[in-house]
Amino acid sequence: MAKFFQPSTILAIITGTLFFLSGFFLFTEINEPILATTAESETDLVEVVEETKEELPSLPIETPSFIEEVAPVEIPEEIGPAPTETPVSIPIEELAPETPSFIPKDLEIVNKQIQAALVNILCTATPLSPINSISGSGIIIDPSGTILTNAHIAQHLLLKDYPVEDSVVCTVRIGSPATDAYIADLAYISPLWVLENKEAISQTKPKGTAKMTSHSLLLPKQQNFRAFLKHFLFFL
Repeated sequence: MAKFFQPSTILAIITGTLFFLSGFFLFTEINEPILATTAESETDLVEVVEETKEELPSLPIETPSFIEEVAPVEIPEEIGPAPTETPVSIPIEELAPETPSFIPKDLEIVNKQIQAALVNILCTATPLSPINSISGSGIIIDPSGTILTNAHIAQHLLLKDYPVEDSVVCTVRIGSPATDAYIADLAYISPLWVLENKEAISQTKPKGTAKMTSHSLLLPKQQNFRAFLKHFLFFL
């Protein structure tokens, strides 16, 4: 048997339904402005942000002051032991040995030795000779008895055997008073000087000039003269 709702129950259901619908419509009306306001606020915020982006000038990017450029660190090379220097031998200049001096300190002795080396030369011509006798001086220059003298004295020995042997004899005198020491012979005379001064040999007293000045060498004719010279010459 079917049961029917009672009128009080139906009324309660209708009343509850009305309350529910009225509450729902009320809630919808209240929240709709809030949602609209929220959407509008979000739209306005987006527009403000976009406008702010457009108005902001582009600023240069600067490196913060606290960041400094760090210089590259040089890694020192490994230092080994210092090279040992090789000792260099410095050559010592050797002094040349002193040449022994033959000049004594006493000038008086030197004077005597020089005087002992000076000689007189007397060239005597025989009556058969075409030239005249002449005298001069010279100096002994070595232990062999070589004499340095003027050419116009030595030239007489060029004719010592003309026209006969020993037509001219030149005697060397040494010491004071002068003593005959030995007979001299010609060692050297300049051939050029003889050609340029051939007239001087015939002159009675030939004089030395710049043109005819020259020197010649005389040698002792004897072989035993050294024993005699040792008594006079310091270098023998």
